[in-house]
Amino acid sequence: MTFAQTSANATNNKKGRIVIRFLFCLFIAFILWLFNTLSNQHQDTIFVNLRYELAENKISQNKLPAQAELQVVSTGWQLLKEQFRVRSLSIDLAAYSENAQLLTNLHKNLFSADLPEDIVVNHIFPDTLNMQIENKLSATIPVKMRFKGIVENHWEIDSLYYYPDSITITGPESIVQQFVYWPTESITIYDLDSNLRGVAVLNAVSQANLTLSAAVVAYGIRVFKYTNQTYTFLLPNPMYKDRTVTVKLLCQVPSGKTAETSETDFIISLLPLGPKGMYAVKCEQFPDWVQNITVQPTFISVTSKE
Repeated sequence: MTFAQTSANATNNKKGRIVIRFLFCLFIAFILWLFNTLSNQHQDTIFVNLRYELAENKISQNKLPAQAELQVVSTGWQLLKEQFRVRSLSIDLAAYSENAQLLTNLHKNLFSADLPEDIVVNHIFPDTLNMQIENKLSATIPVKMRFKGIVENHWEIDSLYYYPDSITITGPESIVQQFVYWPTESITIYDLDSNLRGVAVLNAVSQANLTLSAAVVAYGIRVFKYTNQTYTFLLPNPMYKDRTVTVKLLCQVPSGKTAETSETDFIISLLPLGPKGMYAVKCEQFPDWVQNITVQPTFISVTSKE
């Protein structure tokens, strides 16, 4: 190894030692800065999970917040430790009367009782808890299915089932008593003459403090389209027994019912009017699934054999 190479290696080693010393000093400076910063006072936010203690037969009319936000001041060390903790608070509401309000910032000790002494609570959100406490009530009410397309298209429901057909609703007595049924979200019907099956979601609970025993219902439905049908009747002539009167009945029948619907399902009568020989034609009996019935003619005259 030549003298020049030896001199170059020595120079490189010296530069490496200088870099290492610089980085070590930088690390020490950072540690000192960090310790100093964490020892100072800082503002931060602590989240506290809330639980509410009530008698079994009592409930809050409103949905009370599940979490409180505490704006606090403490050392950086303490605040750093709080980031790794989950805090919960149980609030006893048994002593609160109806429509009472809890102003949280007037009861800071309630929220800071479990905190270390060196953590100071400056402000609490929410600042007001509405304690509208009343009797708890459970009631069983029917489910109401809602469909789109059936009424609009003049279709007919041939069969419908759903389960459960009723649910239990639990909540404040004054609110539960307002409901006589619980609807589902609207289901749009596209297919006809087929068995449709699916799951319908019950309408979501609003802001009221209510719970439902189910979230969805299973259903099956068969829908038919109304079709125009014409039936012809030969009625005895009320004046001339050897003759008949021809009457046509126009109506709408679901497509699934056309095969089983016939003239025998209808009763057509001739009702006498004031003028001699004038009769009104009336359909006095028809199946439940038939709609939009008209008769032709609506009046007849039988004053002659012609």
